[in-house]
Amino acid sequence: MSVIPPTAATIGVPGEEYKMTMNMRGTITASGTCKFKERLTPIDFGEVYYSAMSGSNTLKDVATKELDAVMDCSEDYFGATNMVLTPGKGTVDYQGTKLMQVVDDSKGTVSKDLAIRLLVNSVSQNIGEDFAVDITQPSGPKLEVELVQIGNGKSFVSGATFSATATLTLNFL
Repeated sequence: MSVIPPTAATIGVPGEEYKMTMNMRGTITASGTCKFKERLTPIDFGEVYYSAMSGSNTLKDVATKELDAVMDCSEDYFGATNMVLTPGKGTVDYQGTKLMQVVDDSKGTVSKDLAIRLLVNSVSQNIGEDFAVDITQPSGPKLEVELVQIGNGKSFVSGATFSATATLTLNFL
């Protein structure tokens, strides 16, 4: 086989037609829309009590609050879906799980003693990592956040406030 360089004869002449048969394939996928039914309201842990004994402070009760993240899905949808809770300040590793960092409002610094854990259907989930959700279930996943003591509690001060921010995202795969 030899290669012939293009010449005026092989490039084409105005008015001539050259045809090539092409085979194409594809998949048509129906895609619906989902949105959160309501804007997520701020989570308020309220008064958080601790006990001070032997030079260390300990949270008295586990503070868990449910996220009101009910979705409204319409039309057809196909494929898998994931959610991710992205923290505003970052994460901290605690007992093998990534928790959301909490800011000590009086100091404006990240707390060394408190963090927030995400629970998906009562199972601990790493903050900032995708987790699968089944949007065919009307109620969606049960999402909760839990205030966790991660340090010795020496920074606990009566009347101090703390805060954290995050964005909950639903991804279609």
